[in-house]
Amino acid sequence: VYWTKPFGLEKFLEPPEGGIEWRCPSDVPKRGPYYHKFHNCNDTPLVPCTESGIKTLRAMEDRFIVIDVERGSDSINDMNMIFQRHSYVDVMPEVSQWQHIELTGHIFRVMFQPVKHLAERINATMTSLGLVENEYVSVHVRARYPVKGKLITNEFDKEGGMKFEGPVKDYLSGIMTNAMHCGHLLAPNLKMFFVSDHHEITNYAISNDFEIGNDITVHPIGIARDEEVLHMESKTHQDANPSDYFSVFEDLLIMGGSRCVSHGIGSFGAMGAGLAGNRCRAVHRKYTGESVKCPNDRGTLLPMVILSNETLFGEEPGGEGKVKYKAVEIETMSIPSSDLSVGIFSEGNTVGKKSSFLTMYGKHRVNSSLSSLPRWLQEYAAWTRKVTNPSSNDTSSTKYLVVHCHSGFRCGGLSDRLRALPFYLLVGKLTSRVVCVYWTKPF
Repeated sequence: VYWTKPFGLEKFLEPPEGGIEWRCPSDVPKRGPYYHKFHNCNDTPLVPCTESGIKTLRAMEDRFIVIDVERGSDSINDMNMIFQRHSYVDVMPEVSQWQHIELTGHIFRVMFQPVKHLAERINATMTSLGLVENEYVSVHVRARYPVKGKLITNEFDKEGGMKFEGPVKDYLSGIMTNAMHCGHLLAPNLKMFFVSDHHEITNYAISNDFEIGNDITVHPIGIARDEEVLHMESKTHQDANPSDYFSVFEDLLIMGGSRCVSHGIGSFGAMGAGLAGNRCRAVHRKYTGESVKCPNDRGTLLPMVILSNETLFGEEPGGEGKVKYKAVEIETMSIPSSDLSVGIFSEGNTVGKKSSFLTMYGKHRVNSSLSSLPRWLQEYAAWTRKVTNPSSNDTSSTKYLVVHCHSGFRCGGLSDRLRALPFYLLVGKLTSRVVCVYWTKPF
């Protein structure tokens, strides 16, 4: 993975010890000699179209090949469904809307951990708020998403500047209250951590009591900020430093430690739910921007039977080493304290000690996450460690699939960029290439 827009991903995340090495080598070109976009099929059915692309990549001798997926939620969902069919036994969960797949949390923990300064910042935030992994529900409101006619525009989405006042405040106040109600129904006994892409909305949420019905009042906690969270696709923050984007990762990674997540439109909140395993989530908003009252079935994932004509290269559904999917019925939860994690911090394998590593991410979580992944992905992880280790291998012959973001390309925000990662890993396995990330946009 090689990003430079707005900064390289390695400014924020790094591979954990024993995980997958995803950083591109220093000689990766900014513009690859070959660029392949999946789901660009015209009238060809998706499976043979994808097989044709993989055959092309297999035949190429270039060390670096840039890959991408046709833009759009449905395109990414289709490709991640292919990943699912190669990862589950006979039945798999569907992928819809902006959803990140169920295995997102395990894949993320095998590939990423926050860099030291970011981890320390998150630990300090969680300590100040009294948050402990698995002991809180997160509520996310994507306030700047361009909906409601011209009330919230595309300019606000990427560049900020929206004022939380007048009709905008009236509209978003209703969204917030409904989102909190949905989060409360998921886990009524847990603390509520409120997250938004607009600082004034978060500050308003954590400064007030909210009546959510049936004589129930909630008072969320969250991170008070003086400025809006920067969007990673922004064009107007050319003088920003990597630390100016820490808030994006801070919000996401804290959501990933939740027991439950209530989220609306956009993929950022959906990724927070994915990091938490999608095991307890509610979707409180339609793509059109309107609220959806809870309980509802928008967070329910239907089990889908895997058919042989939907897998690549005739792979038969089932077989050893794949994940067995058990549909989770999302309902109101009453969680006993004995079922909760006991600390925020971890040093090595010792929970409860303050350090720069979170319990949710780090080398102490790699093995458990690896064991939860399909065998082919476990084997691919071991292979990537071997072929990228200069002390035991001639790495000059290692070939790469480059997931990039450069000036001139529409990359989306953080969660949009990472949502197709499961499919990319499958392509890496099928082509014997290491997936690496290279971001340079806009710097």
